[in-house]
Amino acid sequence: MNAKNIAISLGIFAIGFILAGDKLTFLPTPVRQASIQSRNAIGGILPDWIAPTDRNATREQQIQELESK
Repeated sequence: MNAKNIAISLGIFAIGFILAGDKLTFLPTPVRQASIQSRNAIGGILPDWIAPTDRNATREQQIQELESK
């Protein structure tokens, strides 16, 4: 294997571990906790303004206004 294939394989393994490592019950508890901590650390890097917004908020307000009339 050349270096490119090894790097791609390690990247796929790391992403898979971060996404699903805590669901694999055959792994020891510290390893599953490391997966959760990795996911939280990556999520903490993103700024708050990237957080998902409630796209139905205006629609719900319009429904409330129509129901109150």
